[in-house]
This record gives sequence, structure tokens and C-alpha cells, in this order.
Amino acid sequence: MSTRSLPHPQEQRDEVAMIKMGFEGRCMQFTVGFYKHGSGFDALKKSIKAVGQYNNFEPAKVIKAFEAVEELVYSVKFGREYSPVMYIQAVNPDDGTDIIRAFGAALPDEIGVQGDKITIRFWWD
Repeated sequence: MSTRSLPHPQEQRDEVAMIKMGFEGRCMQFTVGFYKHGSGFDALKKSIKAVGQYNNFEPAKVIKAFEAVEELVYSVKFGREYSPVMYIQAVNPDDGTDIIRAFGAALPDEIGVQGDKITIRFWWD
């Protein structure tokens, strides 16, 4: 009997492809997690670019806003709630104001702070 080792689940994950599939009309509500460690935030930026212009969602503005506060961010869930959505989890609850201020330039249609005061939701229609 032979055995073969399977790759680590993280090695099989292609966040950019998952985002592209979702925005190609295959799913109207989904999010994909991106984390500070590893190549997570690089994959996030590639995923944002892969979506392209979508109503008020302009990838260049979103990436610029994110890069301005990237050091304040622990994780991001990016995907779709019919239109682009991003949940940013701050490292520190006191950083929420700075994150919201930076993302104002990305012109989200909705901004909301979750009950934990660490997670901020941005949604573009």
C-alpha cells in the first residue's frame, strides 16, 4: 500500500481565483479571508485588481486606502454582498478612526463598525 502526502490546505488556496469566480456571477454573497502573515495582503491587492471597476468600486483607490493603513490591519475579508464588500479587522480598536478616514477616499457607499469595535465594514454599490 502506498501513501502520498497531500499539500497543506493553504498551498492549494488561490484567493485571486476565488474572488474572480465569485465576481463572474457564480456567487452573489461570499468573502475570502486575507491575513497579515505570509502573502495574504499581496493576494488581497491582486484580488482587488482582479475585480476591476464595479459601479463605485475603483480598485486603485481601494488599494491606495488600504496601503495607507496596512500596518494597522490584522486581517481582511473581501468579497461580495451583491456588490464589493470589505471587512477590515484592526490590530487595535483605537485604529478604527484612522482606517475609516483613509477609506473615505475610496468612496464606499456604506461604512459600518461591528459590535467588537475592531471590525469595520466597507461596501460599494
